[in-house]
Amino acid sequence: MDRLVAVIPAKAKSERLPGKNERLFAGKPLIQHTIEQALKSKEVDKVYVSTDSEEIADISRNLGAEVPFMRPPELSNSDVHSVVPVLHLLEKINAVKNFDYVMALLPTCPLRKVHQINEIAKLAKMSACNVLSVVDTGKTEYHLKMIDKLGHLTSLVGEPPINFQHGGDSRRVFSLNASCYCGPLINIFRNKSFHCEKSKGYIMDEITGMDIDTLEQFEIAEALFKMRNQNK
Repeated sequence: MDRLVAVIPAKAKSERLPGKNERLFAGKPLIQHTIEQALKSKEVDKVYVSTDSEEIADISRNLGAEVPFMRPPELSNSDVHSVVPVLHLLEKINAVKNFDYVMALLPTCPLRKVHQINEIAKLAKMSACNVLSVVDTGKTEYHLKMIDKLGHLTSLVGEPPINFQHGGDSRRVFSLNASCYCGPLINIFRNKSFHCEKSKGYIMDEITGMDIDTLEQFEIAEALFKMRNQNK
C-alpha cells in the first residue's frame, strides 16, 4: 500500500503580511486550518510542518503534526522557493524509507476542502505522476497579453482571430495556485520540484483555490470562509 507524507512549509517571516501563518483566521491560527485538513484526510499517513518559528512549532505539535526540528534560517529567506524546505525536511527524516508519495500543502490556502486533498492524492497514486492544483482563470489563451516597453499590448500565443469568441476559438487557461501538490517521492527528489513534464492538473474553484498573500486577500478569504460555514 502506497504511503503518503504531507509537508506544510510555514515560515515565521512574511514580506507582505507579517505573522500571517499564526494570524487568527476565523478564530484559529491560519496554519491550523491546513493541519486539521491534512490530519482528517484518509489518504495522508503522516503530517509534518517545516518552520523556523517556535510559536508555529508549538501550534503544530499541539494539533498532532510532527515538527522534528526547526528549519535553518537560511531556508526561510524570501528568495527561497517553498519546495526547498520541503525537500530539506524529507531528506532529514529519510522519507524514502517510509513513504512513497509526498504532498505539499501551503498554510495560506485555508478554504481548500478535505475531499480535494483526498482526490489529488488518489489521482497521484493512480497515475503515478505529479498532480498540481490549478484554478480556472475563466479566460482563454488569447486573453493573455504582455505590455512592451512602449506600452503596447502583445500576444503570448500569436494574433487572435478578429472578435474571437470567448469559448470557441481558443483553449482555456488555468493558473497554478500551489494549494496542494502531490507526487511520487522519487520524482520530487529527482527533479527538486513538483513541476515536471506530464504533470496532471486538478481543478479547484476560485474560492477553495484561494491563496492568501496580502491583508486584503486575508480579509476576503476569512469573510468567504465564515459565510460558507454559516450556510452548512
